[in-house]
Amino acid sequence: VKVSVSESREFGNINTDFFGVYEDEETVDMFEELFEDAVKQDGIVDIVDPEYDIEAELANGSKKQLHLWVGEAGQRSTLMYVEDTNTIYRTSAEHTDWLIGLLK
Repeated sequence: VKVSVSESREFGNINTDFFGVYEDEETVDMFEELFEDAVKQDGIVDIVDPEYDIEAELANGSKKQLHLWVGEAGQRSTLMYVEDTNTIYRTSAEHTDWLIGLLK
């Protein structure tokens, strides 16, 4: 029902100084699609500090917190749940292009 975005400060914690809070149905639906379509990547995670933090508030009141690395136009982006720094998820290039338009 709501997605908040901030510049990330560190692994394992969310920066709650959000620069964007999205509650409109179209944007929330796009984030939902991005999360659902992201593909889990196997292997050891060795990655630079995250660019953004995302806090997604669900209809049941629970919250999901993720780190986000936005790729270049036409490339995939990377998501990681804050509580699981051993697993990453890759988005489609189309989702990256949408994120660039939204966040940059």
